[in-house]
Amino acid sequence: MASAPVPQGVNVIERFRGRLDQFVIGMLSAYLFTAIGAGKQRVLRMSSALIFWIGSIGLVAMCAWIFGVGRQYWGGHPLLFFWHTLTSVTLGLMIFSAARGAAITQRLLANRMLHYLGEVSFGIYLWHIVAAAARADGMERGGAHA
Repeated sequence: MASAPVPQGVNVIERFRGRLDQFVIGMLSAYLFTAIGAGKQRVLRMSSALIFWIGSIGLVAMCAWIFGVGRQYWGGHPLLFFWHTLTSVTLGLMIFSAARGAAITQRLLANRMLHYLGEVSFGIYLWHIVAAAARADGMERGGAHA
C-alpha cells in the first residue's frame, strides 16, 4: 500500500465505518473509566477538568492544523492518515472527563438546548439521506431550485 496512489490508499483507509485504532482508543477509555476506583473520586473530578481542557485544546489544534494544511490534505499529507486517530484521542479525553463528572462538562453539556439536540439528532440522522436524495432527484428533474 505504501507505493499505491493516494486515492487508492484513502479508499483502503476509509472503506470501513470504523477503524481499528478508533475502537482501541474507545476501549482504552472505557477500561480506564472502569478501572479507576471510586475512592479517588475527589481527585478525579479535579483532574477530569484538566483532561477535558487538554482534549479541547487538542481538538482546536487539530482543526487549526487541518485548516493550515488545506488542499494538501487529500494529496497525501501525513495528516490524512492520522486525522482520525488524533481526533479520536482528543474526543476520547473529552468524553472520559464528562463521564467522570468534571464540573466544566456539566456546565457545558447539561443545558436545555443541547438536551433537545440530543433528543432530535437520531431522527435527523435517520432522515437526512432520504431528504438529500429527494432534493437531488428534484433538482435533476428541474422541479427544485438550487
